[in-house]
This record gives sequence, structure tokens and C-alpha cells, in this order.
Amino acid sequence: MELIEIADGILFAQREPTGFGSANSTAVIEDTGITVVDSCTVASHSREFADALASFGIPIRHLIYTSPHVDHVGGSASYPLAAVYGTPETSALLDQPPNIEAYCHLAPDLAPEFGGLTTRPVTHTVREAAWISSRVVIAPTHGQCGENLVVL
Repeated sequence: MELIEIADGILFAQREPTGFGSANSTAVIEDTGITVVDSCTVASHSREFADALASFGIPIRHLIYTSPHVDHVGGSASYPLAAVYGTPETSALLDQPPNIEAYCHLAPDLAPEFGGLTTRPVTHTVREAAWISSRVVIAPTHGQCGENLVVL
């Protein structure tokens, strides 16, 4: 994983090779805490990112799900104390059992980790645009699916 600072205090984590299963995450670093946008596909990937963020010595306060797909939520267990933001649709979809067979088909290299997949539930549903910190606004929108959040 490579951490790339794309703007002041905004880090992008990119995995190689890219493609399904190599989802990225972004972090917004502020004095009072860190906001993580999407949690990678599996726990091993998100733990690597969480460990890198620990070097800042400030807590991870927010985790934003921009989509209910596994490549956005699959690594959420690595952020056990963060408030989790998602749309009502994302929350409802995460209440359903995960489709492990499909995930293994799409990303066979990650199949061993999908067997123990757990995702954190949404703790804060987002129905309209909201500031969640001094630098982060989230807003529901229709994108790839009807339950996406965008981060501004």
C-alpha cells in the first residue's frame, strides 16, 4: 500500500495491483481526529491503512461508507471506535448476510479472508448533507447505486 498526500492533510491509500479487491481508502487528518472514507475490501488491507494512520497519534473518529459494496465496507472492523456514516439504504443492505460466494468469485485471492467477513453497522444514517467535522461534508447522491454518499 502506498500513502499519497493529495492535498494538505488528505491521504489516499492505493494498493497494487489495482482492480476489484484492491479498493482504496482516503483519510482526512485534523487536529481533533481522523475521518476515513471507505474501509478497503478486507481486514488485512484496512489494518495496514489503520496502522499507518496510528502514526499521527490522534483517534480515528469517523468512518464513511460511500457505498454498501464490499470493497467499501469489508475492512470496517479495523476501525472499532469510529462513528460509521452511511445512507439508510446502505444500512439496510448491511443488515443482510454477505454474499461470500460472489465475493470469492470476484476476488479469489481474497477468498480466505471473506470467510470471516464482518462489517460494522451504520451508526449514523445520512439523509441530507451534513458537516461531520470542520473539513468534511457528506451528502447522499445517486451514483453507481442509489445509496451512495459523496464526501466534500
